[in-house]
Formats: sequence, structure tokens, C-alpha cells
Amino acid sequence: VVDPRPACLTSERFPDADLRLGEPEAALARFAGDARTAALVMTHDLGRDRRALAALARVELAYLGVLGPG
Repeated sequence: VVDPRPACLTSERFPDADLRLGEPEAALARFAGDARTAALVMTHDLGRDRRALAALARVELAYLGVLGPG
């Protein structure tokens, strides 16, 4: 889970997740996926979504999902 908001990025909220504090493009620059990795982008900010997707485009993924505003 990547989030620039420390108050939202807690092990209590995401007990089994790898937590990365920061903007998506910075946090994902060091991210390595594989054929079993799934990623989901949902930031409520179109610009941040685009930057996250650009960072994830360089990663091997089995699945990439995007949830946008409804």
C-alpha cells in the first residue's frame, strides 16, 4: 500500500500489507513485481493516478486495475 498520508498508512488498517509512505511514483520507483503480482491504483487524484500508472508500466504484473471516480 502506497500513501503520502502517514495517518492513513498504518499497520492497523493494513495488517498484512507492505506499507510505503510517499508519492506513488517515488515509492514505486523501487518496486519489483513478478508474474504473480497484482496492483490496483485508486488515489482520488487523476494526476497522481497517471503518475502511479506510469511507474507501474515499467513493472512486471499479472494484473493492473484502476478505480476512478464514479
